[in-house]
Amino acid sequence: MNLHPFLRCAALMLFAAVAACAPSTHIESVKAPGYSLTTNRLLVIEQMGAGATIGGNDIQKSFSQRFAQLMNSCGVQTVQEILASPVGADETARQNLHNAIAAHISRYGVNTILIVSHVSSLMQTRNLVPTSTLSSSYELTLQDVNQTKLWSSSAKVHLGMMHDGNLPNFDHDGVGNKLAEDVVQQMQQDGVLTRCPAVLVPHG
Repeated sequence: MNLHPFLRCAALMLFAAVAACAPSTHIESVKAPGYSLTTNRLLVIEQMGAGATIGGNDIQKSFSQRFAQLMNSCGVQTVQEILASPVGADETARQNLHNAIAAHISRYGVNTILIVSHVSSLMQTRNLVPTSTLSSSYELTLQDVNQTKLWSSSAKVHLGMMHDGNLPNFDHDGVGNKLAEDVVQQMQQDGVLTRCPAVLVPHG
């Protein structure tokens, strides 16, 4: 089908706008050889940083709920703790993390910890184009009580395009849910989670 050049241009611009508004996640991960999660209870420490991301609180809440739901489907109960300070910010932040882990180990008897940290929010601007790409980056580290690293991952969430300084219109809850789903599916793909249902996240 042949389109008038103006209509073809308009169609391409509409497609680009729709694609830009759909959040996507890029994940890279590394697992200790031969490791798989055998515990039935996992401590999840979330260090999102107060106001560190656009819609950060809403993303964090939806991530927590969806992550707990999916992990439960994989036979793992999560115990979650939220810390306001970003990971490694200073000695106080590190001590707060240590204290939170110690308290939950004592209270719930967990022996495996997943630390989820917001690392940065980034706005990239292309030359000669009045738009910017907005993204947030996270680091996840699974470790035992001796701080031995068992699995780690970096996740970059593309939130959308900023036009003339205006923030992209995206579903904060949808971003958190998608991040949780992608992280759990990556853990399943890496062999960290071995008790998940065959279809963890139905398509469509």
